Amino acid sequence: MSTRYTFKCIVAGDGGTGKTTLINRYITKTFSVDTKVTIGAGFYTKTLEINDSILKLQIWDFGGEKRFRFILPTYCKGAHGVIMAFDLTRLPTLIGLDEWIDIIKKNAATNPKIILIGTKSDLGQIVDEEIINEFLARNKDVSSFYKTSSKTGENIEVVFEQMGQLLLDRV
Repeated sequence: MSTRYTFKCIVAGDGGTGKTTLINRYITKTFSVDTKVTIGAGFYTKTLEINDSILKLQIWDFGGEKRFRFILPTYCKGAHGVIMAFDLTRLPTLIGLDEWIDIIKKNAATNPKIILIGTKSDLGQIVDEEIINEFLARNKDVSSFYKTSSKTGENIEVVFEQMGQLLLDRV
């Protein structure tokens, strides 16, 4: 008999980092460049099985534009997991994550599990590894880092499976 769990997982980061495309790739296994700006937040669910447990991930896609930041504290409430996204081709999107982490830590569940992802790996990498490592050193709560590509599917499943495992390890 399987044990069932439901976890709230948020995907956050600056606008244009590919959060919605990443989630769509995970949910539908397809890639589309025709995504629109997320206004406020989007909501998706995905069920996965890990070690005889059934996990239902409630995936919240946060709009990355600054004009939507005022609603983030409310949407963060009760989040168990966080996928922090930055664009590997745009350094400012990594630098902007410090603000996101502050908002999330103040409003999410106690000690949410955090995974850092660099998106758009298929386009190459401009953000230097040393800068990424400095970010990880400053943010000890980040469990792991993955380079992803919604276009090729690189590490998309891995990221969400890892998040599921981290959340399951908490119970």
